[in-house]
Amino acid sequence: MSGRRFTCAGEKARWPRVLLFLATCAMLLIGTLFLQSGVVLAVSTDTKQTAGTLHALFTQAAQESGVPEALLLAISYQESRLSDNNWHPSIDGGYGYLHLVKNERVNTLDKAAQLLKLPADALKRDAAANIRGGAAVLRSQAIELNGKLPTSLNDWYNTVALYSGSNSRSIAALYADKVYELLQKGFSVETKSGEVITVSPQQVQPNKQTFQAQVVSRMAQSPQLPAGCTNSHEGVEYPDAINCIIPPEIGDCARSSEHVICNYDSSSSRPDDYPIDRVVIHDIEGSAADALNIFLNPKVEYDVSIHYVVGSDGTVYQVLHERDTAYQAGNIWYNHHSIGIEHEGYADTGYLWYNATMYLASAKLSAYLADKYHIPIDTTHFVAHGATPSPTIGLSNHDDPGAYWMWRYYLNAIDKYSKARQTQLKLQPFTLTLFPESSLKMYGGSKPTPANFNYFYIYKEPDTNSPLIMDTQYAYQGNNNIDALKSYVFTDIKRDQGHNGYTMYKINFSVQPDPSKPAQFVQGWLAVPDGVKVEFGAFGRLVKLHSTDGNDVKIYGSPRTFSSSSYVIGNAPDGALFVSPEKIAEDGSGRIWYMINYNHRQAWVPVDELADAYQY
Repeated sequence: MSGRRFTCAGEKARWPRVLLFLATCAMLLIGTLFLQSGVVLAVSTDTKQTAGTLHALFTQAAQESGVPEALLLAISYQESRLSDNNWHPSIDGGYGYLHLVKNERVNTLDKAAQLLKLPADALKRDAAANIRGGAAVLRSQAIELNGKLPTSLNDWYNTVALYSGSNSRSIAALYADKVYELLQKGFSVETKSGEVITVSPQQVQPNKQTFQAQVVSRMAQSPQLPAGCTNSHEGVEYPDAINCIIPPEIGDCARSSEHVICNYDSSSSRPDDYPIDRVVIHDIEGSAADALNIFLNPKVEYDVSIHYVVGSDGTVYQVLHERDTAYQAGNIWYNHHSIGIEHEGYADTGYLWYNATMYLASAKLSAYLADKYHIPIDTTHFVAHGATPSPTIGLSNHDDPGAYWMWRYYLNAIDKYSKARQTQLKLQPFTLTLFPESSLKMYGGSKPTPANFNYFYIYKEPDTNSPLIMDTQYAYQGNNNIDALKSYVFTDIKRDQGHNGYTMYKINFSVQPDPSKPAQFVQGWLAVPDGVKVEFGAFGRLVKLHSTDGNDVKIYGSPRTFSSSSYVIGNAPDGALFVSPEKIAEDGSGRIWYMINYNHRQAWVPVDELADAYQY
């Protein structure tokens, strides 16, 4: 993944309050025009509203089709945050504001073109045609389901579920639930042209009474499955999963005498031998079919596996029994203690590919795992593959699911579907945690920008024109950036001396210039753009390192006692402070270890190398 840093010049200009007041008065005069749809449009950046504005296109499509305008906007917000993604297709072949799709399961693109009597290519590149096409498909689906257009916004629920394109009843329902949640709460978005569209909260209660009878029989057909998968939910642990479980005679390393190539281990009995306390979040760097073909056909170059795969259409495939140890995290301790979930898409272009249907399907699966194994809902326990450390020096790290994975959005969705609640931030001195909007809302777009990028860079000086703390080609090396919702110790605050619109925080961190040697403790200046929410608190407690021999304290890649120094992945000086989100007992010995946010990744120190563990 290419390392990217951004130096935007401060926050975007905001309208003076007096102009907003005048705009509000103007809207009151024409309020009856928008009363039925519940849509209020704030003044766009050029203070004019013309027929060419994006809002006008949605209004025209609503009037032409009879589909409520607020509903069209909510669907577009969920799919792309009212972005055209520069007309690049999503990973499942969807285009534009209304995500008109053409793939082996769904073809709303050609259907829309037929309804409008336009060439399909026009709907791939023209905003008006795309929005009209999505509205025409929704109208057609509503009439197919009801025999006529619904007269109440409450009665469009089944149509929205069908529009999701999912072949899973539960995921189609999740998709529709989320659209109606947007309608109930309202939302506001600034488009790439600077136009601001606001949908006011709607008094809606979706009618779900006929969902089963109307929608299920008309849902998208499942794609052709790789050999080894069955289009059945029998034999799986997660009720909504398709069975793609690897036969033990093909991949079980516990039967290594039978074959050389294997990709998982059934020799332990989890969670009895190893408590399952984590879910590792991956992306495939390709399609769900690509991943399944690899997992179901282990080879020397691909001796890897996973428990679940989530497709962009929301389909969940179970590949291993949860009791089995998948070869997925690149660290045997994390493998023993986690469930792995792969997601369709690419880390480097996640702003294009990670869609609402996949997020919601994955969140429901993760909620099931959180409830079953009592896993806390936070980024310590629902951990990015890119935040798991290599167990020894000299081994490579990963970065997936990357800088565009929306952790706040994802954890909020898990929280909604789980009986548990998210871990709460604790007030702690000298600590900070970032809560960017880019980690909460779908911004869309066809290129990475500060509005959809969730890594934050660290510089040598309190100046964004100074060198990065370590210049590296790849963000995944974790040597010069942190992620959202991670807590760090800071010792100083300054305004950006480069005058680029940042506040600079001096944080405790580490870098690893030589992969064959342990990482080194450093302090660097974290650049936080204006407008990013900073909380002065932490998920966890402060810990103070203590050297027992006068040398630097050793930092480990897993909470395991080894005689070999190769398992020491870094060091830090006596008295150094870090945030520790958890402590655990070592498997077998009971030795207590503390996890610390050492750099971009998790790391571990034993309790005898701590002077204090502060809990405020």
